[in-house]
Amino acid sequence: TTPKGNVGSNAKTHPRLWSYVHWDMNGSISGKANTSIITNHPLCRDGSEVRYANWTNLYRTDRRFAYALIDAPGDPKMTIVRTKSGTPKAGQYYVNGFYGTFIHFPVMVNDGFLYTLQFESLGTGKFVNIHMKDAYVVGDEILYRIKDFGRLSGFKISKATKVKDLNAVKNSNKTSYAVVGNDVYLKMVATAASPDFACKVSWSANIKLPKLDTDGDGITDKQESINGTDPIGLGKIKTNPVITWPIQAENQKPIVNIVEPTIKKINEGYQKLRIKAEVSDPDNDPVSAVLFIDDIKKREVSKPPFEWGHDNTPVKKETLGLSTGIHTLKVVATDSHGATSETTYQIEVLSATLGITNHIKKRLNIYPNPSTGLFYLDEKMNWSVYDLAGKKIQSGTDTSINLLGFAKGLYIIRVENHAFTSIIIK
Repeated sequence: TTPKGNVGSNAKTHPRLWSYVHWDMNGSISGKANTSIITNHPLCRDGSEVRYANWTNLYRTDRRFAYALIDAPGDPKMTIVRTKSGTPKAGQYYVNGFYGTFIHFPVMVNDGFLYTLQFESLGTGKFVNIHMKDAYVVGDEILYRIKDFGRLSGFKISKATKVKDLNAVKNSNKTSYAVVGNDVYLKMVATAASPDFACKVSWSANIKLPKLDTDGDGITDKQESINGTDPIGLGKIKTNPVITWPIQAENQKPIVNIVEPTIKKINEGYQKLRIKAEVSDPDNDPVSAVLFIDDIKKREVSKPPFEWGHDNTPVKKETLGLSTGIHTLKVVATDSHGATSETTYQIEVLSATLGITNHIKKRLNIYPNPSTGLFYLDEKMNWSVYDLAGKKIQSGTDTSINLLGFAKGLYIIRVENHAFTSIIIK
């Protein structure tokens, strides 16, 4: 549809045909990865797109797009036409030029399409800026033909390399241009993801250009717009059959288990606590895991091994320093779709003093007891002596224990393979 007459951009008789493009990288919206979701704008479609039954004026296409914007002072008048052998011609005529600002349109990248820009007036600034935006892959390219600009004196294009002919332009892997007869061919190549760069096309003196008659029927594009007829000679766009939404299995949650530690109790002042989780995903989606101790987040691990407090982990002391009492270890696993699972494990940190008094009832044959400081065992074995604060004050492997010089009072002794017992210095 074209506007009838010399109407403004906000007039009721000016049609609105929006050109939206969304790149569906993982296929979660359209059912196929690395495709584009497009509206029914002629410059978005080429007949290769498909549509789901519940979509209105929306399609999915294997084409990828960039966003083209052209600005120049003085409201130049022009048409844009897209061509490629085997595809329908598409384009539009800008009845009121640039409306004092700019024009913009979607362009298909990389697939051999040619976009022809044809002007009937050049504005007032002796330059036109052609922008390339939203090309999300380095190397994405657009090929333009700018008709009659080869006739302009002092012609040049910034940020583009001049080459000898059209083949050199097509074969170049960087932004370049060539003057071919009266026309100029310009290929713009993205050098960064989602770029916003512009080539400034400038000249030293304007020339008179013919009135636009894009379809060559002897009626100017403006008059056809007034008549309500097609000024471009648009090709008929094939409508592909409506397709059925692919049946996708429901995403399953990841599976997570804590496999270390295997003990339930650990002594106060411990020097190492390794925590390890096994994480898998039934859908083979990427997963990450986060450790919480008593609901306090410690660290996220984005790939196996899922370990914390290990010598080879980034923060090997992250599990140390727990106070006496029961603590809850929790690992939360999350897949790439946001599904989560969690598992918990409880561990008790024992007080050294409590550990001694809990075992004080079982006694060894240590004599004499009480003593002035010398004690004896029935056999040679490893032993350690602690004060009532749980601090180790002496250890050995002999049958005698020499505590001469220590203050009078109660002490605790631990002998290998035996429980704790008490000794008294009198």
